[in-house]
Amino acid sequence: MGGKESLFFVYFKLNFTNLEILVLQRLHMQIFLSYAASVIENSVYYNRCKVILPSRRAATYFKNLCWKIKDNVFSIEEFIIDCYKHKGEILDTTDVLLNFYDALRNEYKQEDINFEEFASWAFTAIDDFNAIDSSLADAKDLYSFLNDSKALELWNPEQPELTEIQKKYLSFFKSQFKNYDILNAHLESLSKANIGKANKWLSNNILDVINSDMLFVVGFNAFSNAETSMFKKLNNANKLEFIWDTDSFYLNDINHEAGYFMRANMNTFYGESDKLFNRIISNFASIEKNIQIIGAAKMVPQAKLLNKILNDLNCEDWSNTAIVLANENMLPVVLNSLPNKIKNVNVSMSYTLKNSQSAQWIINYISIFCSIKNETENSLRYYFKTFIDFFSQSFTSNYFHLKFGINVQDWIDIIVRYNAPYLSKKQLFKILKIENEQVSETLNGKLFIESNPLQLFDGIIFFLNSYHELVDENDTLLKDELRETILFIEHIKVRLNENNRGSGFTFKTIKKFIEQSIKSLNLSYKGEPLQGLQIMGLLETRCLSFENLIVLNCNEGVLPKSLNNNSYIPFDVRRTFDLPLPNYSDYNFAYNFYRLLQYPKNIYLVYDADSDSLGGGEMSRYISQIKQELNNVKFEEKIALVGELNNSKINEISITKNDEILNDINYYFETKGLTPTAINCYNSCTLKFYFKYIAKLNEYEDTNEFLGADVLGKLAHRILEILYKPFIGKVISANQIILFEKSLSEVSIQACDDIDIKNKIEDGKNLLVINIAKKFVKNFLKAEYIAILNFEKKNHVLTVLSLEHKLESEISILINGELKKIKLTGFADRIDRVGDTIRIIDYKTGNVDERKLSVDDVEIVFEKTEYDKALQLLHYAYLFQSENPTTKNIQSGIVSFRNYKKGILNLMINKNNLLAKPQFEVYEENITKMVNEILNKEITIKQTQDLEFCKICSYAKLCKRE
Repeated sequence: MGGKESLFFVYFKLNFTNLEILVLQRLHMQIFLSYAASVIENSVYYNRCKVILPSRRAATYFKNLCWKIKDNVFSIEEFIIDCYKHKGEILDTTDVLLNFYDALRNEYKQEDINFEEFASWAFTAIDDFNAIDSSLADAKDLYSFLNDSKALELWNPEQPELTEIQKKYLSFFKSQFKNYDILNAHLESLSKANIGKANKWLSNNILDVINSDMLFVVGFNAFSNAETSMFKKLNNANKLEFIWDTDSFYLNDINHEAGYFMRANMNTFYGESDKLFNRIISNFASIEKNIQIIGAAKMVPQAKLLNKILNDLNCEDWSNTAIVLANENMLPVVLNSLPNKIKNVNVSMSYTLKNSQSAQWIINYISIFCSIKNETENSLRYYFKTFIDFFSQSFTSNYFHLKFGINVQDWIDIIVRYNAPYLSKKQLFKILKIENEQVSETLNGKLFIESNPLQLFDGIIFFLNSYHELVDENDTLLKDELRETILFIEHIKVRLNENNRGSGFTFKTIKKFIEQSIKSLNLSYKGEPLQGLQIMGLLETRCLSFENLIVLNCNEGVLPKSLNNNSYIPFDVRRTFDLPLPNYSDYNFAYNFYRLLQYPKNIYLVYDADSDSLGGGEMSRYISQIKQELNNVKFEEKIALVGELNNSKINEISITKNDEILNDINYYFETKGLTPTAINCYNSCTLKFYFKYIAKLNEYEDTNEFLGADVLGKLAHRILEILYKPFIGKVISANQIILFEKSLSEVSIQACDDIDIKNKIEDGKNLLVINIAKKFVKNFLKAEYIAILNFEKKNHVLTVLSLEHKLESEISILINGELKKIKLTGFADRIDRVGDTIRIIDYKTGNVDERKLSVDDVEIVFEKTEYDKALQLLHYAYLFQSENPTTKNIQSGIVSFRNYKKGILNLMINKNNLLAKPQFEVYEENITKMVNEILNKEITIKQTQDLEFCKICSYAKLCKRE
């Protein structure tokens, strides 16, 4: 390589002395970027070069280090745009989609191509087109190969003629190359391109458009085929130098996935004989590291743990500390958990707009118009629930509170009490008693858009702009989110008005379009990237280094992410035409993870230890790997217990028990009694237990003109009760079951009347619910018939002892020296006897996980909320045994109407389905322990740490956990 070799050696040595490393750390923790800056500053090309980096964040840091050439420092995206400007404009995904829509309308001379249908496949097709062009694949050959592959897939010698569905399936794939050509021709005529086509063009023409003597490519790992081709041309023309950020630890191990692309780069750009990569030292070996691996169940405990770690860190300069979120959805809870001592925070991560509050607000806003009924002039009616959803949004409630001092919860309550499925504008104004002229004008002018769907955008922009003005200036993250969202909506509005694109759009079309578009749009938070605590995603860490590193949600399936390969091009075709394969993503994740660990001294790898969370409680395989590979590092592993985190304050509701609350709890125990539902509620969330059973706050009840799952359950229960009630205490024969089936239709009508739904049967959806209930009962009777025949073979008979039986018992508990009587109660759907076995049966209309009815010991039903049904069954059996102490053979089980063929799914304790006194004694001990805890004045009432549970909780709005 001649003169280039010395440069190359310098670039890869990174062999700093301990003193040099210390100086660099004290001056700036960005070791790699500081080094790269010094190399470029000492280059003869310093004033005649361009520098490209993998991300905008890395480019921002680098500009600060090389401020004299900051105008010539680019992220790779900015560099591509800058180079392609000689040819034309590069469009984002949304603009490409709209131009694709225009192109197809022009090609097929159709003004009314169904946009919703088009958008359902076009986004994926555009991604495929980008992948084909960025990989420099021949699109014609690829799609020809794909068409043949799909035809072979459907070939069947026993079925010579394809079905209509199969023909449409093949036709879709055959049309893709034509669509590819149509889109490219259309964009070419406008001097525009998608990113794939721009990359492909630059791979052939880069030497014609580059206007610098040297291009420094800093800190990259993987390149597309188009980028590789482009850089090879520049390299061969002596107009390019690479500065790599790597480590011999994983580079020299040919089996290590983190070094996969680096080794490929070595062969591509320098030839297999060049071993200069081996001259890099290993930061894993030379820099002392303290690595803690900590498990914490669920998001909130992870956030509390983060609070504790940050409080324990003694930092003067928080810019040397980074929080990396493997799961971007943790951002809101992380921001709420930061200690007060941290004043400056900079967020830089790929937080997609679809996860933001503003995006959800937009969808709820548009949903109001998607539900319009009777679309004739002056008689439009709106579905009540869309108003409730809209007013329940924090954006809406905050806006009306800040702007007008209105509590929109009052509006929600009025709408619910009015109990009308559809409301006209006139009705809404009347029941809400809106007298304020400004409020009336706001709702009239912006909430009700009754003609042109494109006016939706004016309403959205109005609300978001107005709310942006009301938000506190210190709430920079929310203001950034609103700003980005407004820009996005304004952009969509302009594009839909161009070329009359949106003329045929309906409210539903706009909703679908926005839902699809926001998936690919990331929020770009403003901030000072060079100061304060840094919060970022894994991709934003490229080229950067920190002294203290905290990575959250290091779970398998999250780090690396489980990819949904959204593509019409299957694996075998991708491999044949050298398109990126799924494992390439794993190689990239591995590199970014290991590179991130190269420089920090203090590393905290936190994973979600809860088995029900994303990742299944399993730590990332990368953690398991480094534990085996880094022999010189001492790892500290532990599970963070909730008690250890209680001092880490995160915005929570907690209630201290005073005498009045304790009196209310005692009254509840003495009069109402603990049901299995109440016990499970307490185990899930003590605050919900307090709201529901002690404070007696009404749960939010939805007005609904359609029968729901709760009515389905009530109806099935009532039908069975009517059928079996005359035969309580009698033997049920197989012939009797046949008679039950014959009377099912008549009994169903009576059951509808009994539960007061007879007046709703006429509606098609409601009739379907009733027919499902009848189907459930019919299937149950069939299973019962077979079971009775089997009993008879064993000389056993079935006798129903009771239906909808209320079980009650009292236990005496010593609390603070005083003996208190606690009532336990519950309703068993059916109690029967087969032979000498008593069976307590609960009916369920939903699916039942049989595995969650089998436990090794009784304690687990109190410790893990997923065993709620097992606790319910044990509770019923305990009460029955208390009422009938001489009874020995007791079984307690569930009949799932959706899985009736399995019969009764019995509670199994230590693989035994017969429940006996030892289990009941342990159950009573645990109830006693729980009651003592509830009545303990020192134990506060708190919110659950399981945010998933909050999603289905009726009190989520009250807790600010919605």
